[in-house]
Amino acid sequence: MGEVGTVDLPEKTAIAGQERILVSVRVRPLNEKEIARNDPSDWECINDNTILCRNNLPERALFPTAYTF
Repeated sequence: MGEVGTVDLPEKTAIAGQERILVSVRVRPLNEKEIARNDPSDWECINDNTILCRNNLPERALFPTAYTF
């Protein structure tokens, strides 16, 4: 049995010897308050396969700034 918030999946789903992984990313639009304050979005989709984090906080320095899938 899985934990709360997890889904039990088979260890490997293979089609013709390859794994198939579908990645979906949803970036929410800024709300009215954020727009009024001229807040920038922390995330930007720079192409169909890459999302970029524009947050320059020091605690994020240990993490990647771009994710390609």
